[in-house]
Amino acid sequence: MRLVTLKKEHIILGVVIAALLLYLVLRNPDRINYQLPDLPFIGVGTISRLEIAKAGQMIGLEKKGDQWLIQPQGFSADPDRVKAIMDIVTGLTLTALVSESGHYFPYGLDPENAIHIKAYDPQRLLREFSVGNDASTYSHTFVKLATDPRVFHAKKAFRSDFDQKTDGLRDKTVLRVDKAQIVAIEIATAGARVLFTKNIKPVEAGAGAMQPQSQATPPAGEESWLMADGKPGNGAELNGILDSASQLACEGFIEGKTKADFREPLYTVTLKGAKDFQLAIFPKTEKEISYPAVSSENPYPFLLSAYKAEGVMKKLAVLKNEKNPAN
Repeated sequence: MRLVTLKKEHIILGVVIAALLLYLVLRNPDRINYQLPDLPFIGVGTISRLEIAKAGQMIGLEKKGDQWLIQPQGFSADPDRVKAIMDIVTGLTLTALVSESGHYFPYGLDPENAIHIKAYDPQRLLREFSVGNDASTYSHTFVKLATDPRVFHAKKAFRSDFDQKTDGLRDKTVLRVDKAQIVAIEIATAGARVLFTKNIKPVEAGAGAMQPQSQATPPAGEESWLMADGKPGNGAELNGILDSASQLACEGFIEGKTKADFREPLYTVTLKGAKDFQLAIFPKTEKEISYPAVSSENPYPFLLSAYKAEGVMKKLAVLKNEKNPAN
């Protein structure tokens, strides 16, 4: 009887072992037991309005013609930042299911930390989702769709693109100038005003042997900047001012003040072409590290770093090629 019982136990044990072996052979450790949501396609340029909300605060982006504006203020938005945001929204790609628990704090998707995104075309809501923390992979972001309680990995780390305040999304380029169109530079500072006019010395047809030229006379075909008396200005310094002012970005904008609040500039540069472009820089206090400034191409006063401001504010004596300049 005992032998029969022992045989039965061996048979049962054999069946269990066989079942385990079959499970180990047939199971696929890489098998996905869920299906990722199918996100509808959004064409490039389809979105005309975007809402970015976090902890009760909302920033709107609205397309007006070819320009994006930050609403409700109507500030111009940085084109590069807007493009990065729109590329993420239109190209949102879910790669894996992370959690079905309904606990969102570990992923930065709780009400205090989640960033809620709504994208619209002129007629309807196109996409709505929440952005959480970047994943530890540094190549994914935790996201949650508005219609799905689960947490997913989305391709790329992009929380920082959305985690912005209004000032971070503003276009900080305050002066854009086509340098080729500028024919004169006027400098005004300390009660003096000097105009430097671009001059291009023509190449003489049939010119013979090279003739020696003085240091003050530019070679044929070379640009120079001449003052009213015909004397050349300091071309390197004047071109440096033109380079700095032609694509000038500020540090930030001065809140609570208008351009009319700033008078008596410390230094004014006017670039003359088909139209005039003007940059006025004002004195800073001892406690300030940046210079207040205004531009003819921007409706708001702003701050220029000391490096940029002082790179523009060259001494007149230096620009006029005077020896031993004092001012």
